[in-house]
Amino acid sequence: MVTVNHLVKADRLAAITQRIGFALWQLQELEWTTTNYLVVRLRAKRGIGEEAGGTLLKSVGKRPFGSLLKELSDAGVLEPELAQKLQAVLKDRNWLVHRSRRENRAVLTSDEQCATLIAKLESISAEALSMLKHVGQLLERYVLESGVSKEFIDQESERLLVQWGIIE
Repeated sequence: MVTVNHLVKADRLAAITQRIGFALWQLQELEWTTTNYLVVRLRAKRGIGEEAGGTLLKSVGKRPFGSLLKELSDAGVLEPELAQKLQAVLKDRNWLVHRSRRENRAVLTSDEQCATLIAKLESISAEALSMLKHVGQLLERYVLESGVSKEFIDQESERLLVQWGIIE
């Protein structure tokens, strides 16, 4: 027999897992944009070509987020404040992936714990999005300074958004 208590737990679980999924998606986008920034800024050379660039991107994309941040920081292409914020996002990402479930065992039966966890997940998502925008701006600025036109960047952005089904 389904009780109100079971329904409350099911609703909490749905709310939590939805936010976990969204946070992970935001973090993945941040990691991928950071990978692109590292490749464009530190690895790719002018005229590398799409195939070689894709291979390089795929190779770098297999590395852990922390190692990407370390390489960017060591190369001096991240402002110290941004590097610190990205390290904080990395710490939250590692908590989410490795410890969040274990540290929130009673979350389905506690109003307070549920609200605290949801707030933390929403904060992680928001900070990942903020950092994603920041790294994206760095990437765009560097590409523009390298001689790529704003029109080309906008065309490629639109092409990808259509390809990904975000716009029609």
